[in-house]
Amino acid sequence: MRGRQTLRSERVPRPAYPYAPAVLWESLVFVSGQLPDDLGQDVRGQTRQVLEKLKLILDEAGSSLGLALKVTCYLDDWADFAAMNEVYAEYFPSEPPARSTIQAVLVSPEHRIVMDIIAAKKPEWRVRRTTPD
Repeated sequence: MRGRQTLRSERVPRPAYPYAPAVLWESLVFVSGQLPDDLGQDVRGQTRQVLEKLKLILDEAGSSLGLALKVTCYLDDWADFAAMNEVYAEYFPSEPPARSTIQAVLVSPEHRIVMDIIAAKKPEWRVRRTTPD
């Protein structure tokens, strides 16, 4: 693959705002920040939702959490750091990617976490669900 491509997939909801769910460049996948959908859950539940969304998007882009290189976590409350880490460790049990965790004001007070990710693509993957930008 050459150049920049935007992920388009029936399995990945189209954003309501002007950004791509993921952009592929050469052998890298850049996934936009993902929010939880069920805001009635605590930070553990919201973290799990976000990681499942990232997992789906990476799969559609020809990657996986196992190929994650860098994750950025945005928490609305630093007191949630330990609880978020408990769930995060389930998804990255060994050799986790580089990570930054930042306390930030999020979209709404009900949002506890947002995460974005950069990952490598699977070497054998071929473009099948993307369109050039």
